[in-house]
Amino acid sequence: MNLLHVTNRTRVVEIEFCCLLLLWLLSFLFFYIYGGSAFPDYASYLQLDSITSSESYFGEVISWSILLAPSPIIAGVSSVDFFYFLVQIYILMILLLCAFLGRKDIRAMIIISGIFLPLMMTTVLRVGPLHFTFALLGLLAFRRRISPFVFVSGLMFIAPLFHDSGFLPAFVGVLALILTRIFPQIRFTGNLSVLITIKVFLCLLAFFLVNFGRPFVESFIFANASLLLVRAVYLVNEGTPSFAMQLFSNLFIIICFSVTTDKRQTGFNGLFVILMFWATICVIAVAPIAGVRISFFSVTLFIAFRAGVFGAATKKYFPIIFLGLVTYSIFNLNILLL
Repeated sequence: MNLLHVTNRTRVVEIEFCCLLLLWLLSFLFFYIYGGSAFPDYASYLQLDSITSSESYFGEVISWSILLAPSPIIAGVSSVDFFYFLVQIYILMILLLCAFLGRKDIRAMIIISGIFLPLMMTTVLRVGPLHFTFALLGLLAFRRRISPFVFVSGLMFIAPLFHDSGFLPAFVGVLALILTRIFPQIRFTGNLSVLITIKVFLCLLAFFLVNFGRPFVESFIFANASLLLVRAVYLVNEGTPSFAMQLFSNLFIIICFSVTTDKRQTGFNGLFVILMFWATICVIAVAPIAGVRISFFSVTLFIAFRAGVFGAATKKYFPIIFLGLVTYSIFNLNILLL
C-alpha cells in the first residue's frame, strides 16, 4: 500500500514537472514561429552598436560580451539571435534543475513560469536568466537547502553577469544577512496592538510614497541622475505614471502589507522578503517604470516564500490552475506581438 502511494505520488510529480516544461515550450515555439522581429526590443538589440556600449552599464558582462561581439559567434547567426537562444536554453536548464525540488516547489515554479516566461523569453532577455536563477535560489533558501550566505553569494555572483537590476536584491540580501548576524533572534511578533499600529503606519507610509512621494525627491533625483549612467533615463524621463501603473503600484502595497503582517516571517528569510518589498516600494515612488520591473523580483520572492501555501492551495485544483496559466501565457504572448 505504501509502495503504491509512493508510486502514485512520483507519477504526479513527474506530470507536474512536465507541465513546467510545457510552459517553457509554449513560449519557445511562439518565439520561433513568429520570429524574434515580431517581439518588442528585438529591433533595438540589433541596433545596439550604434546606440550604446557596455560602459554605460554597471555590469551585464555576459550580455554585452555577446550582444556587442565584433563578429558572429556562430557563422550565419547574428549575435542577437544567438543571445536569445542562449537565454532560452539557460532558463530551460534552471527549470530542469527543479526536478530535484519538492512537489510544492515545482508548483511554485509553475506559477512563476506561467506569469513571467512569455516576457523573459521573448522580450526582456537580459533579465530572464537573472530572474529565474533568483527564483531557484529563493526556493532553495526558503526550504533551507542552502544557507543564507550561499543564497546572497549566488545573487552577488549572477547579478553583474546578465542585468544590473540584480544589484538591488543582492544589496538587500547583504543587508538582511548583516542584520540577522547582529540580531540572530530577530522576529516579527510581539505585542499585538503595537504590531498592528506599526503595520498600519507602514502601509500608510507606502501609500504616501507611491502616490505622492516623487515631488519631494525630484530635486535630488535630477542632481544625481548622472550617477546611474544609462539607467538615469528612468528618472529624468518618467513623466506622469499611467492609471494602470498607479493601480499596479497600489495593489503591490496590499501584497507588501500581507507579507509584513505574516507571523512566519522570522530570521533571514523573513527579513529579506520584507526589506525587498520595501526597497521595491521606494523604487516605485522614485521611478514607477523601474519600480514595476524591480517588482518582478519581489513577486517571485513572494511566491517562492509561500511555496508551501501555494503548493497546498493548488493541490486540488491544479489542472484548472495550470490551464489558467497556459491561457494567460498565450494571452501575454499575443499582447507582446501587438
